[in-house]
Amino acid sequence: MVDLLAEEYAKTNKPVIFLEQDTDDPIDRDRYRRWWAASDGGTVMLPLVMVDSGNQISSGWEDFQAKYSSMVDAALARPPQASISAVAQRVGNAFQFDIEVINLSGATLSYDNSATVFAIVYEEEATDGLTQRYVRATASTMIPELASGATGSFSLTTPPLNGVDWDKMHLAALVDYRPGGGLTAYDMLQAALEVGTPPNRQKAI
Repeated sequence: MVDLLAEEYAKTNKPVIFLEQDTDDPIDRDRYRRWWAASDGGTVMLPLVMVDSGNQISSGWEDFQAKYSSMVDAALARPPQASISAVAQRVGNAFQFDIEVINLSGATLSYDNSATVFAIVYEEEATDGLTQRYVRATASTMIPELASGATGSFSLTTPPLNGVDWDKMHLAALVDYRPGGGLTAYDMLQAALEVGTPPNRQKAI
């Protein structure tokens, strides 16, 4: 069903990406913890689904198509609070990302509100999970301080990837933070879906 939704949004050229990782052994525990940061406790059942780093979450049985599409549509209606541009190059069996973030949130992004930049590598048509967009590697760094209106540049390198189909690798970048600071839920400021890999920057070793 998620793959069908992904195809529907792709047909309309809407900037939506559906990603999956194993909740029992997540490749990126920081992304996984963002679901729990938004949870108010109580009974939780799989699947655990979140949109915009935890701005919206869902668990257990739903009318999946109606619920997930409404969550995505609500996210698409929100104005971005940052502008992201990114390029990447393959270096050996890893990817190196150069990510530029312009903070448009009206707040200073910093350690105090757990502002973080993520780079994500996923494989399309993977057979490991329930969907065909499986996360293979991530890298992240916190933002020490970035005033509203300011631009920050970040370089991230993923761990090595093994046993993947390199022709089916896709890259994304995002930035999120905790608007209320402390232990509040995270929210995504903006994402760059399909990070560019210019030919003059590709390097396979």
